[in-house]
Amino acid sequence: GSYVEPITKGQQGFLYHQLGMTRKETKNMSKKQASGIIGKTFKQAGDDWKRLIREANSAGDLQKVGKSLADRKSNDYLLRDENLISSLRAAYKARKKELGAE
Repeated sequence: GSYVEPITKGQQGFLYHQLGMTRKETKNMSKKQASGIIGKTFKQAGDDWKRLIREANSAGDLQKVGKSLADRKSNDYLLRDENLISSLRAAYKARKKELGAE
């Protein structure tokens, strides 16, 4: 058969710490499977934050969302992802404009 790249230590750590998966659950996973799950997790987090941003009905509400994002950033592994952060920043700016809070 063809060689399947095994899950990396980093991926295993992520699945354990972020998703609470056990070593037993992750040890037979391929690197590709793990990447898929991790990618979905990032997308889900991004979608959740974007929803909060979209649902902010005032500049004040939006600021609260921004503040909780900033507060979470230091200890939330997901929010250390540059792509995720820049897409959230763009969504935040767009909403700010819509609310007329330049």
